[in-house]
Amino acid sequence: MARKLAHKTVGLVLSSGNARGLAHIGVIQVLEEVGVPVDVIAGTSMGALVGALYAAGYDAEGLQTFAAHLPWATSWRSGLYDIAWWPRHGFIKGAKARRYLAEQWFHHKTFRDLQRRLYVVATDLVTGQEVVFHTGPVTEAVWASACIPGIFQPFFYNGRYLVDGAAVNPIPISVIEHEVDILIVVSTIPSLSERRTRRAIARAGRVPGLVNIIMGVQEIMGAVMLEHQTQHSADLLLRPHVSDIGGFEYDRWEELIARGRQAAESSVESIQRLLYPQVAVPLLSVLS
Repeated sequence: MARKLAHKTVGLVLSSGNARGLAHIGVIQVLEEVGVPVDVIAGTSMGALVGALYAAGYDAEGLQTFAAHLPWATSWRSGLYDIAWWPRHGFIKGAKARRYLAEQWFHHKTFRDLQRRLYVVATDLVTGQEVVFHTGPVTEAVWASACIPGIFQPFFYNGRYLVDGAAVNPIPISVIEHEVDILIVVSTIPSLSERRTRRAIARAGRVPGLVNIIMGVQEIMGAVMLEHQTQHSADLLLRPHVSDIGGFEYDRWEELIARGRQAAESSVESIQRLLYPQVAVPLLSVLS
């Protein structure tokens, strides 16, 4: 019904953000509740993972179940970390975690099996080029997109060494902006001002560890790209307030989802104006 009313193709862009990207789930929950017909999804890193699950048919409840599993799956006790004892290219090989995603969550699906069009962004480590997946096995695409350099070994696939898509396109607006009528962008990347505030309240003299350095570089790149891209391309930009939550605090998944919901709920009337300009009754009433 909603799709017939809109007569427009809706695209959803989900940024990188590691644990903060779980806020994407809260946004998707609200979009489902108000009947927004998402046709196309583009995602990077955690945005690729959440977007792929949504495209594979997981509803709001299924996405929340996935988030609830992450504190265990990202802990050492899960046994999913196959350590490289000679970590020349990365500390974790990733084969066990990749198999876990393929068997437990994606069930070896390919892009042809998905219910929505999906684009997943990774980085070619050798050429520095953006690699956009839209065919083939979903798990391999998602893994490449979320393969944090220095932590995970580069993922060798189809003759390329691939790493986290956040290195080249943390907010993949450019991937789908020309094939949709309405573009909804969700960014869980802290702005530059939010990063400065966070550093100001950190302990004086504390030197960031390797993981925080890698994450910090990605955040800065994402913040700069966000300021440039969204000014001209996004019909609606949602920015859940998640800058105070660490990139690996997966145990705060409920709070992250709630913040995503809050960001989407506060913009429901803007969404209504985009999709249903002739409808007088606010979609906000659907949430009550």
